[in-house]
Amino acid sequence: MKNIVLYLITILVWGSIIAFYSYLTLIGTIGADKASYAIMVVPVVAGNFLALFKPSRVPA
Repeated sequence: MKNIVLYLITILVWGSIIAFYSYLTLIGTIGADKASYAIMVVPVVAGNFLALFKPSRVPA
C-alpha cells in the first residue's frame, strides 16, 4: 500500500510539472485566448485514455 501511494504522488507531481510546462508553451505559441479553449479538450482526452487503459463496466 505504501508503494502505491508513493507511485501516485510521483505521477501526480511529474504530471503537474509536464502539464504546466505544456500549457505555458501553448500560451506562448498560440496565445492565451486560443489556449483557454484548447485546454477544455483535456478532460475529454483524459476520459478517453481512462476508458482505453482501464475499462470498467457500468452496472445496469
